[in-house]
Amino acid sequence: MQNTINVLTPHEVFEKCKTGDTVLLDIRENKMLGYEKFDVPKQFNISIKELYEKWIILPLNKLIVVADSSEISALKSAEFLLEHGFRVAVLAGGTVEWEREGLSFIKNCYDNRPNSCSCQHRHN
Repeated sequence: MQNTINVLTPHEVFEKCKTGDTVLLDIRENKMLGYEKFDVPKQFNISIKELYEKWIILPLNKLIVVADSSEISALKSAEFLLEHGFRVAVLAGGTVEWEREGLSFIKNCYDNRPNSCSCQHRHN
């Protein structure tokens, strides 16, 4: 049984997610997910507030890489999952580092009108 939490670089996470035995768990609040999601084959989007109730839906047979905006909340969530028997890791630097390393996001605005993304920022 795993007893430590590894911190993986964005490129390591991206490569592991392509293999099929790793899933990304994005714990950002749902309003942030309306703007962008990680561009990986398999991910779960469970906010940190919901994680303590919905963790049971996560696959025990996969490595769970926990991600947030900057890695801070991811460590706490990873500790919780580790205590429940999951193999876990944390995405180093969260979405900030993912973008800095040039990895892509799926842009997922809920409203198709120009400049109406749920993040409330103006996009050109």
